[in-house]
Amino acid sequence: MNGVIAFFTMSTGRTVLQKIDGDLRRIWEGVDCVFPKPGELIEIRGHANLTMQDRRTFNLLMTNAWSRITLNVEHSIKKSDLRGEHRSNERLSNTIDRLMKTLVVIKVVHDGKPSDLKVQLLGPTVENRDDSGNLYYRFLPELIEIISRSDHWARLQAQVMLALTSKYSQNLYEMIQRRSGLSSKFSEEFSIPEIRDILGVADGKMTRWPDLRRFCIEPAVAEVAELSSCYVRVEPIKHKRLVIGVKMTWFQKNDEDQKTTYQVIEQHKTKRRSEKK
Repeated sequence: MNGVIAFFTMSTGRTVLQKIDGDLRRIWEGVDCVFPKPGELIEIRGHANLTMQDRRTFNLLMTNAWSRITLNVEHSIKKSDLRGEHRSNERLSNTIDRLMKTLVVIKVVHDGKPSDLKVQLLGPTVENRDDSGNLYYRFLPELIEIISRSDHWARLQAQVMLALTSKYSQNLYEMIQRRSGLSSKFSEEFSIPEIRDILGVADGKMTRWPDLRRFCIEPAVAEVAELSSCYVRVEPIKHKRLVIGVKMTWFQKNDEDQKTTYQVIEQHKTKRRSEKK
């Protein structure tokens, strides 16, 4: 099997056929880029130690490699395209290390049964030592196969991703974008452990519902509702007096609210430009 897990097939899903709109290399200048992300890589578990920057960097690495994402080949990207406003490579190197070392859990089907695959998000890398050099990287065969056979995805806006200020907001944004095209479904329920895993809340942190709501869910809902194409509501589900889960509801903004959202994103772009000078 050449090291590839046996449940993989060679079929190609629809996700890899999705196009990228815009110029990834110019997002830090304010140029937008809309890119697909496989649904299997959105609601992963075991990623609580990944920062907002880590998840953002993974999205950029995947999008940069998209035209050859189904091939087990080496990809390259300028380090400056990943660093953005940050001039030092140290933060980028730490991000790459975490992407290579963190074992995430992805839902798969193995022998016809729902199963969990543990895999790193990034394979071997080579980094030029000079600041203006490239990062060369590979994805592991197991991850390539998951992307190749994916049939559901989210379309993400790079400028929204750059405007979000926490990993919880970013994870919620990706969840909503994956669901926003499903015209027959506008709500979904999650247990407390499920929503913690998906949003990336670390074990032992925000263990009380009031803390989870105040410091994770409410700020994330507010940011996603402000910056995305959807409004979002997350309400507690109670058994007697105990909160045992949440109900997440989403709905598309009207044209007027979309214009307001566009103006807010433009303000974030202007702020980033001024801070970079």
